[in-house]
Amino acid sequence: PILKLANKKGTTVHGYETNIRAHYLPEFGDQQLSDITIEAVQAFLNQKALEGKAVQTLKNLKWGLSSIFVAAMKYGYMKSNPARGTDLPPEGIKERLQLPSSDQLNRLIARLREPVSTAVWLTAVTCVRPEELAFKWKDLDAGRRELWVVRAVNRGKLHTPKYHRANRPIRLTGTDVERLLALKDRTKAKDDDWMFPN
Repeated sequence: PILKLANKKGTTVHGYETNIRAHYLPEFGDQQLSDITIEAVQAFLNQKALEGKAVQTLKNLKWGLSSIFVAAMKYGYMKSNPARGTDLPPEGIKERLQLPSSDQLNRLIARLREPVSTAVWLTAVTCVRPEELAFKWKDLDAGRRELWVVRAVNRGKLHTPKYHRANRPIRLTGTDVERLLALKDRTKAKDDDWMFPN
């Protein structure tokens, strides 16, 4: 897994390391990878389900184990992937999330100080991921009303955004562009400056 993790993004590495430390090592730490059976992996997932872990957490645990086993197969440590044949419990009913109303959101944004106010507003109107707020002013093409997702940040380190977001612009309205340019003017920012320095 260490060879494989060296080529992953920071968020992925953090997720793997957390699962290895909190879940995999306590369960399988005293076994050779090649000794882990499909029954053992199924029992592990069943136990996590009994502990009340969410279905998405169970999926992440299964995918993470499967990825470790695939890497072990690649380097000749084992011949099969015991996570592949395991089953997950059916997903339960998902209640609709209670989101803030536009009035509540506007009141929150109005009470926040800049640049946080504009950062929250931009996240709300564009659905940009919080880690992708690593914009520089040069990422804004005011004439075309486009804001380009070029980079993301995690734990203080810059990396490329999720593959489906990279090098795709966020489309803005004229009013959106005016709000962003007003912040740029107010902060006397240059094109190479961070939009939301922190």
